[in-house]
Amino acid sequence: MALHPTDAQIEALLNNPPVGSVRMINLLKFKAQAEYDDGSDGGCGNGTEAYMRYAAALFDGILASLGAKLVFSEPVAAGFIGDADATNYDMVAIMQYPNIQAFLDMTSLPTYKQAAIHRDAGLASQLLICCSGNESS
Repeated sequence: MALHPTDAQIEALLNNPPVGSVRMINLLKFKAQAEYDDGSDGGCGNGTEAYMRYAAALFDGILASLGAKLVFSEPVAAGFIGDADATNYDMVAIMQYPNIQAFLDMTSLPTYKQAAIHRDAGLASQLLICCSGNESS
């Protein structure tokens, strides 16, 4: 399962960037136990706790500096339509960015890269869907 975009996905986004503000729909599956690169659990009880460290860093200035914000975030209660793999996520979060460049810029920030260590330690898989169509906000 994927945690990062492929080179082809990055190229496709760069070759046909969405216009205006974008909402990124995050479907998140957490690891039962956090797994940091050093082999430890980082003092986290589970992958959700590690991911929440990442989220806390985003809300500690990274998002605001880009004009981005959280639109929605809730745990998944149950899948309803689709096969088990298609509905087997733990959380849904929707982030809004003023444009796709703000999202791309975020991933290059040193503070983001530092925070992403917790993201990678906590996530088992992610489906990230980019939606656009509105004017910049």
